Amino acid sequence: MWAEPLKEARDMHLINFRELNGHQLAEMVDEAVDVRSHPEKSSKALENKSLAMIFQKTSTRTRVSFEVAMTQFGGHALYIDWRATNFGIADVYDETQYLSRNVDCIMARLMKNSDLRIMVRASCVPVINACDEKYHPSQAIVT
Repeated sequence: MWAEPLKEARDMHLINFRELNGHQLAEMVDEAVDVRSHPEKSSKALENKSLAMIFQKTSTRTRVSFEVAMTQFGGHALYIDWRATNFGIADVYDETQYLSRNVDCIMARLMKNSDLRIMVRASCVPVINACDEKYHPSQAIVT
């Protein structure tokens, strides 16, 4: 049996902004402004890093923005259609646990926040909420 994911990875998830304080939000916005102003400084920031993009709900804008960002930062994005994988038929916890051992970050656009919470508990890498029925933090921080 695999060990419970590390607490440090859990502390890095972006599920909603309610879990961040004002200082953390300000830092995030300042960093985004700096990256937009000086993209050359970040062109290798995610070199040799992989992002799993899990889509239970489709979205052209979310897929394109995350995939392009990973490419521009030197990383790789892997598109995963929920219905075309075992996520649709197997235990979400088990599938997430396995996936998180193979990538550096997971972005999930899901129907239910409860599935996202399961993924957060199972993952040993950061999980980004790209939309569920309760929250949509990635849309709120678009500059």
